[in-house]
Amino acid sequence: GVSAITDTEESGETNEETTEEEAKLDTKLPPASMLIPTCVVYFRIEFDISLKEQKDELYNLLNNASKRKAVAVDKLRKAAALLNRSKPAEEAKGGNDVKAVKSGFLYKKS
Repeated sequence: GVSAITDTEESGETNEETTEEEAKLDTKLPPASMLIPTCVVYFRIEFDISLKEQKDELYNLLNNASKRKAVAVDKLRKAAALLNRSKPAEEAKGGNDVKAVKSGFLYKKS
């Protein structure tokens, strides 16, 4: 059974043996003196993953990265194709032939 201290403690008697059913039905809080901690315990739990589990997780990460890479490359191909389609239209209109930098500017003597 479950041991618990009941309200008869005031008269000096303690009923330490109660059944589990009585413990479920009793919803009163224990006296404040029972809530004072007597010690503090710290636990450190370590989990070492097996090599197989590490390998499986790394394969999952690699697969996810490969999928993202494939999507990014596909987007770049579509953008490049769209850009290549628009370039001939600009060249036909007579695009700007103004250069941002004059040729030979690095070899200029100062």
